Amino acid sequence: AALSRLVDLPWQFILLGTGDETLEATARSLAAAHPERVRSVQRFDPAISRRLYGGSDILIVPSRYEPCGLSQLMAMRYGSIPVVRATGGLRDTVAPYADGRGTGFVFGPPQSEALESALRQALALHRDPPAWQALQVRAMAQDYGWGRSAGAYRDFYRRTAQVQ
Repeated sequence: AALSRLVDLPWQFILLGTGDETLEATARSLAAAHPERVRSVQRFDPAISRRLYGGSDILIVPSRYEPCGLSQLMAMRYGSIPVVRATGGLRDTVAPYADGRGTGFVFGPPQSEALESALRQALALHRDPPAWQALQVRAMAQDYGWGRSAGAYRDFYRRTAQVQ
């Protein structure tokens, strides 16, 4: 529904994956209504997903529930800016864009109006290439590797051992 209300802006969209049959049918309908803008590839395909991360400007992850989430991390590594709902690991790993800071766009309620607003913000910033490139650089510089996590655990255990 959010994409249908954004026809006044230039964008193209591809859905890759499977899941809820109602959402799949909606994606097929959107592709039929806007064949020049929308594609729906309803299968699991790691090779295509990597190409999409590398070739896209924005990754949309409107999950209602996401305990961890890897897609936003892979997207940021490739320079694709995440637009995510504030839930679970998405909220923990995507810093909301504001005043030249942040790593993506975050929206709260699981409603199409909230997603539309976040997409409008992202597309508006995309029209400012220097600001968009700075956002991409910040997103690509994020470190969610095990080295940082392991160091934090090591430091925690050392502090805990000193307390005893």
